[in-house]
Amino acid sequence: NEAGGGVMEAAVIDKISALNESIAGHVADETTGQALYLPPGATLAAAEKFALAPRFHRHHYETERLPDFVAYVTNNALLAAMHVPTVYVRANGSGARALFDHGEPTAPQWGHHDALLNLREATAWAAAQRMASGVHDQRRVIDCLEDWPTHITAHQGNGDDIPHAKAIATLRRVSLEAKASSTTEENDMARQRTTLESIEARGADDTLPAYFVVHSPIYVGTCTLDIVLRLSVRAAEKAPALALRIVGQESLAEETAQWVEATLREQLAGKVAGVYVGDLTIAAGR
Repeated sequence: NEAGGGVMEAAVIDKISALNESIAGHVADETTGQALYLPPGATLAAAEKFALAPRFHRHHYETERLPDFVAYVTNNALLAAMHVPTVYVRANGSGARALFDHGEPTAPQWGHHDALLNLREATAWAAAQRMASGVHDQRRVIDCLEDWPTHITAHQGNGDDIPHAKAIATLRRVSLEAKASSTTEENDMARQRTTLESIEARGADDTLPAYFVVHSPIYVGTCTLDIVLRLSVRAAEKAPALALRIVGQESLAEETAQWVEATLREQLAGKVAGVYVGDLTIAAGR
């Protein structure tokens, strides 16, 4: 009957409720309050938005300017005396990260407040990378020299400077030509003929520059470097072409990284817990 059915349903509900309470109590005891048991069908909603203030400082600051990064870290270090920031510099010198709420081993924090420095590539350095990619005709190299007259110098093989206008004039006058010669090898079994090609630069009174130097930082606001672009003539599909190669690219990145690290150590001295080279990863579960 309906009355009996209602009594049975109530008894089942009571048993399920008691079971849930038992499981929840067991979970709480065994995990010392670090886990919650939610009955099937239950949902969890954050109520923080209804409070007078947030539970955590969740600010994320990002900039391309090193001075602004230093200013932000300095000011926020003063405002949050209990959360002394730590700075992590990328190994290639392209930026850094400051984390304010590390906390202590016995009182860890969430790591929700940080500042990120993403340095932008300098335009002259970006142009040098483009020129070092593939081979180019004379017009392309001349255009690059004309676009960056205050950033690029030309040099002879012995290191002597070549006036900017003279280097451009030499490139304009030179004619790149391919020449071929044949060699013959004979032995008892076969006769083989091969053709060897080489490149000649003709038509200029002066020799081509041996290399160029781009005077530019890798990233905006960092140290100015002497970026050497070695010039060579190479065979291309249709005609001989010019190729430029960046000399010691890895050392340029290393020098920039050391400069960024040293600058942050100097300008943030006494204001941060430390400056380290490397990346920081916050473990999953935050």
